[in-house]
Amino acid sequence: LAPNEVLIRHTIISIQPHDMHYATGLYPARETMIGKIAGSSACGVVEAVGSAVEGIAVGKRVAYATVQSGAWAEYAIIPMEYLTAVPN
Repeated sequence: LAPNEVLIRHTIISIQPHDMHYATGLYPARETMIGKIAGSSACGVVEAVGSAVEGIAVGKRVAYATVQSGAWAEYAIIPMEYLTAVPN
């Protein structure tokens, strides 16, 4: 992990309209998306944190929404600035 990144094990993912539009071809995929896993927002449990991450601990629940894809995967590495804590 980079110093500001967090490894998240997804427990809930979202399916946004734009995700479905890319998947069905209604929106043309940008070259940067080809071959990547879809999804841009999810909720999960922190599995590991980078050396500069503060205020986010392993085992805590977090959620995020970003422009990067990959939320439909089991795990994602997300910069800490995109994360928000999820209460129990």
